[in-house]
Parts: sequence; C-alpha cells; structure tokens
Amino acid sequence: MGLLVVVRPVHHRTVLARSRTILGTKFNVPFFICPAGGVKLAHPDAHLYLTRATRRHHTLHWVCNNSHISHHGMSEARAPSQTTFWQVYVRSELGITPQEVKQAVHLGYKGFALTVDAVRAGKRERDLRVSISQCSPKGTNSDDDQEKLMALLENLRAVQSGLDWISAIKWLREITELPIAINGIQCWEDAKLCMEYGAHPWLSNHGGQAFDKCEVIVDGGITLGADIVKAIALGARAVGHAAIRILSNETETTMAVVGLTSLDQLDSSYLCVPICHLDLGIMSR
Repeated sequence: MGLLVVVRPVHHRTVLARSRTILGTKFNVPFFICPAGGVKLAHPDAHLYLTRATRRHHTLHWVCNNSHISHHGMSEARAPSQTTFWQVYVRSELGITPQEVKQAVHLGYKGFALTVDAVRAGKRERDLRVSISQCSPKGTNSDDDQEKLMALLENLRAVQSGLDWISAIKWLREITELPIAINGIQCWEDAKLCMEYGAHPWLSNHGGQAFDKCEVIVDGGITLGADIVKAIALGARAVGHAAIRILSNETETTMAVVGLTSLDQLDSSYLCVPICHLDLGIMSR
C-alpha cells in the first residue's frame, strides 16, 4: 500500500488489543481466512485444515462454496463455539442457491458473502492443468484431456449472469436475515449501494470508502501486518488473508511501534502520503 504509517511513540505498551468484531462476532485478530477454492490443489483436506487453524487461533474462516468437501463435512470440522461464515454464488440454476443458503443456516453458519465479480472465471491454465492431471490416468489421449478441459470450463460458468447484484441482495434477504457481505466491490459507488441495501461491502484489490452504517471488508494487496493497520486506519473493519501467525505478530509489532494499545484508536491521522507520491505541480502553487 502506497502509504506510510505515522509513528507516534508513547509509554511502553505491554498489552495490545488486536481483537476485532466482524459482522457482530468478536475474533482475536482483525483479519480472516478468505474463501479460496484453489487450496484443494495443494492438499485434498486443505479446507478442513483452514477451519481447524482458525478454530485454534479464534479467527474467522469464510468457508468456500467451491470446496470439494461437503457442507456437512466442513461444518463438522468446526468447534461448537466456533463461528464460520459461508460464501454464496448465485447459481445458473436459481433453485440451487436458496437450498444452499438454507442448508448453511441449518448447519450453523452465521453470515454470508455474496460473490458478484465471478460471473465468468478466467481460464487459469495452470489450475486447469493441475485439475486434469489429478483426474486423468496416465496414457489417456489428448481428446480425453480436451473433453475434461471443456467440462472444467463449463463448471466455471455455472454462475447466474442475468441477475444484477442489487436484485441478488433483495433476493438473498428474503432467504436469510443473517449478515451479508458483497464480495467483489471495487468502487465507492457500489459500496454506497451496499449500505443502502443493508449489506456490507467487501473490497477486492481496489480502494473504497467506509460508511457509518456498514462494515467495509478488504482483501487483495495485503502482504504485511502493517498493511492491515493501514486498511483499518482508512476505515476497514477486517482484512482477508491466510497467514495467521505471521500477520498476528506483524500487526502487534506495527501497533507497538506506532504507539497504539487498541485497533479502535486507529484513524487516518496515523497515515501519510510519501513525498515522492505528491504532485509537485500542486505543491508549487
């Protein structure tokens, strides 16, 4: 992130409050595990391990809708006192999504993320090659591989493209009253619409603006604990990532160096724009 943290050292701090309430539930850290379907390529039980890791560290896991593990299997990996949220796609067969949402509520999920920026996924060739190699026995011909490739691409397109996300919010609200975040917001205009329709904007890779009546969530471009502190200073409620221990330590270190005892003390006054990023024409006026 192209911003610098303003260091304002005070007395020595022995206790740092890095906990954060996200959509009504308090967690130990201000970041969460994003829904990531591709982790199954690293290990067949990767989604289960993510749920177990977040259980151990009292961190939010936003469970991926495209996990190859069943809804029941994912919910059984959750501890009785653990809170997990569920990702939602509006399927091309509209009757499927309400069933998935109702099942998620029944299984104890406490919130939802409606993903709106994946109407058609890109052809990520490395992922496709890995998927084909995992399901194709040695010795199959190229025609078989081509058929499998087309089947995988068709599965990526199994998302409803004719329903705009404002209609989708209204439709989803008729199914559940649990918190809903809209995943894939990339401009302040759509963030404002989220507020108007009772949803929380989830910004992906681009900047946005926080509003008083909703919680802003961010993922993408976050590589350090300092980035998390900067995002919260700009108004974000939480940040999506996967490295729990590393980012926890880096967030605490940044808080201690800046002189904070709680994330609630953060605001934009703790940030500044590097001099090299300033417009010299404006500065000379």
